[in-house]
Amino acid sequence: MASGAGGHSLSAPLVPSRLCTGCEKKLEITTGHWFFRDSKPTGYCRTCRAKIKTQHDGPYGWVPAEKVRPLLSELVSRCGGITATSEASGLSETAIREVVGRKRPRVQKKTVRLVVLALYERRKVDRMNGGNKNYLEARKKQAKLEDNINRLAGY
Repeated sequence: MASGAGGHSLSAPLVPSRLCTGCEKKLEITTGHWFFRDSKPTGYCRTCRAKIKTQHDGPYGWVPAEKVRPLLSELVSRCGGITATSEASGLSETAIREVVGRKRPRVQKKTVRLVVLALYERRKVDRMNGGNKNYLEARKKQAKLEDNINRLAGY
């Protein structure tokens, strides 16, 4: 007999392992290394899954609403109302009201992206068509008000 008593080999017990798709490391199949779905380990180990979730190329995160409010206010005045702004930008009317009404302290970056894109398109349309009547009236009124303030202040 080549191995131990009774003809059984004295090798270490087999530990099930799996190759990670991301880092290509062979890791034991335990909850410390893997997430499980239907009692089977997923394709990526826990470390690779964490890297995937935290390293994004897109606009993820938050921005103070103070930075977005002037852009959104301009878009509302150019479109002529909150309903038209909602249709132009793809944002909900509630979100627009909360940002313009100073009830929302921060805004998602993807929302800012939608506002900037809609404002860009609206400015382009206004340049081609000579501007929106409501927006032009509001700009004239604002310019007159600023002129009066400057004249009264002695500047």
